[in-house]
Amino acid sequence: MPGEAKFEWFRSPLKLNVGLLLLIEVKEELIMGLDTVELVMAFEEKFGINIPNEDAGKLSTPRKVTDYVMTTATGKGMTRDEVAAIVRKVVEEKTAVNDFHEDSHFVYDMNLD
Repeated sequence: MPGEAKFEWFRSPLKLNVGLLLLIEVKEELIMGLDTVELVMAFEEKFGINIPNEDAGKLSTPRKVTDYVMTTATGKGMTRDEVAAIVRKVVEEKTAVNDFHEDSHFVYDMNLD
């Protein structure tokens, strides 16, 4: 059939699952709850930076925040360890979560919304 080739991609369960995972990952990075918005605002205040919404939605772990700050003018004068320590302190102060690592997800591991 003429239109059948377009849907061939969906016939493979592996490709379908990978496609759904990519879609879920994209959506997950764009959705931020009140807790994570407040956390981003705290990072902005602490580092004296403005984080655009499209960037804020991608900052889902302390490591991603640290890496982001390191690319700004503020981060260029600091070591990565210094920035990571500040990120950790902000997370602890704003969330009361102390048991996390750099790759802990704010929503899934720290239960922030």
